[in-house]
Amino acid sequence: MPPLRIGRTGAAAIGATLMVAVGAIAPRAALDAIDWRTIVLLFGMMAIVAPLQVTGILARVVVWESRRVHHPAALLVAVVAASGLLSAIFVNDTICVAFTPLVLALASARRHNPVPYLLALATASNIGSVATIVGNPQNMLIGSVSRIGVWRFSAALAPIAVVGLAVDVLILWTLFRRDLTRGADDDFVLDRHAADAARGGSTAAALARAIDWGLLTLFVALFVVVGAATCAGIDRRLFAMLAPLGVHTVAGLSATTAILSNVVSNVPAVMLFTPLVPHLPDPPRAWLTVAMASTLAGNLTILGSIANLIVVESARRRGVRVSAAAYARAGVPITIATIAFGIWWLS
Repeated sequence: MPPLRIGRTGAAAIGATLMVAVGAIAPRAALDAIDWRTIVLLFGMMAIVAPLQVTGILARVVVWESRRVHHPAALLVAVVAASGLLSAIFVNDTICVAFTPLVLALASARRHNPVPYLLALATASNIGSVATIVGNPQNMLIGSVSRIGVWRFSAALAPIAVVGLAVDVLILWTLFRRDLTRGADDDFVLDRHAADAARGGSTAAALARAIDWGLLTLFVALFVVVGAATCAGIDRRLFAMLAPLGVHTVAGLSATTAILSNVVSNVPAVMLFTPLVPHLPDPPRAWLTVAMASTLAGNLTILGSIANLIVVESARRRGVRVSAAAYARAGVPITIATIAFGIWWLS
């Protein structure tokens, strides 16, 4: 809400407060609606990231790549592979924060167009994060409420991530093949000082930065709002409205999830489905479908995921602009292709 300068966290907090204030949900029921397992899991993953920022381990991955990869096309593959793999382990937003300045530095030193590498970082971090329960916030939520085991989750979705990363490389290479030709500066090696500069300082300071209190607040508030909606029967009416779209099928549920994820963002979209999915014919597969579609749909537009915004805004502060049109040129085909494969695989 630009005139009031209220972001999504503030809006969710106001909404949760109003739900209790107007009696849509009782205070005790509001507390019971909060899934504390999800909150603790999300907090724990944020805390784990802090030592990685202090030691500069994530930054050194880019340094290692710059020493061994010289051709621009090979560097694109390396960025996709590294950001995709690490996003599955350490949460995609974290990888984007750590990698964006280093990718820009490497592209600048080699006199490459940085846009292909920035798009590779953003899209691959989203795609890679679909592989695990801890890859992104919405997966953590789904893993917590669905009680699907860690290995079962990855066994179902990791193949989609692997194929998706390959598709990502193919589409980006096709779109930017003229920019991915070898030049005179391609033997440049990123200096270790770049990795040292990316360190987070003290452990306490890094921990304070690593904990995204706004995101945790958003989750708590949305749990209350969705709990109030359930008490009012809105979930049942929403389910009745969506039924004609084929939410009982993998394709229909994927399309609905992708649309909602780009309208209200992926985390709120997943929360809207929490009271509905248990009533579907095959709840475990439905949860996996929602995880797949809500994550991959994040590549559709710049606003599709927080990871995209981190990359684009970080680049903008350093003088590199990625327009919405430039992003969509790659994001739309990548989203369509990866979700299509995900639908086929889960079907």
